[in-house]
Amino acid sequence: MENIDQTGQQAPAAPQPENASAHKQKEKEFSITWNLKILAVIYVILGVLYLIMKFTLK
Repeated sequence: MENIDQTGQQAPAAPQPENASAHKQKEKEFSITWNLKILAVIYVILGVLYLIMKFTLK
């Protein structure tokens, strides 16, 4: 529907966020990179624990 103000001119519609899809894409990419970084840290910690146990439990 058209929004017409008191002067008879068309009023601008309610502003919708233009970057909504871009923001969701950026958030998704951030989430993926964040999960990969967490997994990398976990694997490094597990590797260090493996090496410590390997040499101490001979």
